[in-house]
Amino acid sequence: MKPVRSVTRHLPVATRQERRMFLLASAASALAGLLVLPQAWYLSRAVSSVFPRAEGAHAWFAALIAFFAVIAARAVLMAAAKWLSQRFASHVKRRIRREMVEQMAALGPVEVRRHPAGAWRTWLTDGIDGMDAYLASYLPQAAASAAVPIAILAFAAVEDRLTAVILAATVPFMVLLLVLVGQAAQKATDRRFEALERLGGHFLDVVRGLWTLKVFGRSRAQVEIIERVADDYRRTTMKVLRLAFLSSLVTELFTMVSIGLVAVSLGIRLLNGRMDFAAALVLLLLAPEYYLPIRTAGAQYHAARDGVAMLEQHREVLETPIPAMPLRDGGRTPLLSPQGVTIEFRHVTVRYPGAAKPALQDVSFRIGPRELVAVVGPSGAGKSTLLAVLLGFIRPESGEVLVGGVPLDEIDLGVFRGHLGLVAQEPTWFHATLRDNVTWKEPRTDEEIREALWMSGLDEVVERLPGGMDTELDGERVQLSGGERQRLALARLVLRRPAVALLDEPTRSLDLATERALERHLIPWLRQRTSIVVAHRLSVALAANRVLVLEGGRLVEEGRPEELLRAHGYFHAMVSRYRGEEVLA
Repeated sequence: MKPVRSVTRHLPVATRQERRMFLLASAASALAGLLVLPQAWYLSRAVSSVFPRAEGAHAWFAALIAFFAVIAARAVLMAAAKWLSQRFASHVKRRIRREMVEQMAALGPVEVRRHPAGAWRTWLTDGIDGMDAYLASYLPQAAASAAVPIAILAFAAVEDRLTAVILAATVPFMVLLLVLVGQAAQKATDRRFEALERLGGHFLDVVRGLWTLKVFGRSRAQVEIIERVADDYRRTTMKVLRLAFLSSLVTELFTMVSIGLVAVSLGIRLLNGRMDFAAALVLLLLAPEYYLPIRTAGAQYHAARDGVAMLEQHREVLETPIPAMPLRDGGRTPLLSPQGVTIEFRHVTVRYPGAAKPALQDVSFRIGPRELVAVVGPSGAGKSTLLAVLLGFIRPESGEVLVGGVPLDEIDLGVFRGHLGLVAQEPTWFHATLRDNVTWKEPRTDEEIREALWMSGLDEVVERLPGGMDTELDGERVQLSGGERQRLALARLVLRRPAVALLDEPTRSLDLATERALERHLIPWLRQRTSIVVAHRLSVALAANRVLVLEGGRLVEEGRPEELLRAHGYFHAMVSRYRGEEVLA
């Protein structure tokens, strides 16, 4: 389906199908509203025909039949409008959710992590689901709100000018009051939406950190904080409700006064014999219908404000500049072999969005095939940023990255990432069997799986599980510890057999004995391909072909481990602290 070029500020139509459903729903709603004119007309004729002066003895029966036919037509149109509106809302919500997920993938982890995980959860679930009132009720009703009063006013101008003047004079005051109340409601609803984001985000953070909170005795304090955040959400919600009730009071009061003026005017002239009974009755019947669409739109506006706030958030997410490199279908592909590829950084400077200092500054180095390079340095030195650049998650501010002699921003990243293997700091697991978590549901032989389990040390974990590799990881009855998740990530890496292996602190959650045992298997394997390991524990760095030392975003040392130890520089000092004793070259 081809997208239609963007939409007005608060009309979230983006495809031809959505436009068609919205126009049909609006047309059905407007037509159902306009049929109130013949409905009132036939009802007045039926009532007036009962009197002896009526035209014909059976005129009231024909008018009554027409009246019920109009009611049936209105019912059909209203049902069609409701069905089309719900379909329209369903399509728009599905598209908005898909666009936000796709934008999350395009933004990459660097930008996504700038928002709390709870905020994304709120937007993608409750926020989008809360758009129903706006999409399915408020927007289609807007057409009837415009068409019906204009049609009734035009009819009144033909039948009785005084009634038309009363109707025309009262509506602007009602609309003005609704606008004033609506502005206050908009601010209150925006604050309510922000309070919901805070509540969802904080609650998710508390659940994730419950272990730590219990250990440090801070769980009760967090309960009090959640109570305060929830109370703030309750207060903002009650304020929105108060404004909604105030809006209803204003519209009902104005409607009653206006209808009263019309009724008094018609009644006086009817008693004086200057007004036809049928004309007076039809105008009196139409007077409430004249204000009804405006009242309905005003009442629905407050419920629809959540949808407007979510629509603004959706637009903000889509307009967020993408720090990651774009995926280029059909881009250039470097020559990658099982032994790896040459990777070269040339004067690369990287700055995160909104950051004053660059995370990497003028970094240059070159890595070849079958080379294991360790990247070391204090926290915040830019080690993980270096991997993020190579993965295409963030675009360098200046300089360039070459892979096999091809600039990274010209490469088809989808193809390139298919040759990468990554072990992240915090490995992810899914609610599935251990086998599916290791293989990503790709076909693998038992021999390949056994080799990956042995090299990662995960075979010891499998032996303890009740169902072995087919044990369901549900997070409740069967859980993996931090070290076991690290081994799971290493098993995935080995099974993938990538040309380029990227490891970000792969042994951070392992004990020293397990780490040493794994290194005996993994280091020879990593040396068979281009491998970059970010390490805090320096045993991997000491076994690497070369070491890159980062400090404050700059590459301060580079060379073979033994050469750097003899130089008595940064790496020497780090190894000395790591070993807990003076290192003599």
